[in-house]
Amino acid sequence: MRWGFIPHWAKETDKLPVLNNARSETIATKPMFRSAFRKQRCIIPASGFYEWKLLQDGKHKQPYYISPIEGHPLSFAGIWDTVTQDNVVMQTCAIITTARNDLMRPVHDRMPVILSPETFDVWLKPSELPEDIAENILKPSASQQIQLWPVSTAVNKSANQGPNLIQPVEVMT
Repeated sequence: MRWGFIPHWAKETDKLPVLNNARSETIATKPMFRSAFRKQRCIIPASGFYEWKLLQDGKHKQPYYISPIEGHPLSFAGIWDTVTQDNVVMQTCAIITTARNDLMRPVHDRMPVILSPETFDVWLKPSELPEDIAENILKPSASQQIQLWPVSTAVNKSANQGPNLIQPVEVMT
């Protein structure tokens, strides 16, 4: 899949903004996402993710790495779609985000929807989710399921790779 959601009906895909995330509060009603949300949901596995906290100086941001407390991967709720442009077929996807939990509160105002294994079958079923089930799934995960720590600003450059990018560092001041 190509990162960055593009709906199947898009004509000029190069003019769309990069849509890596879709908000849980509006995903069922926004024309950009609602069709995929109804029938094209996916699970995006991840060992962790980064968020940036604005520092007190208001100019700099400290990156944080967020990962599961248990060793298993995180399972993000996602949507996907297939679009054809210039006879090229692309499958695209985005992560669904929700409000933050208590652990994320000091770092960022949103977080990915993290699915529990008990919800996988319901989530992946290609039919519309009843509203009460969708509301139950599209909520912040428990703070006790994840951990976070500050990491090097080297994560700000995509060319940088390696396990050192998730090593704890002192918070910048």
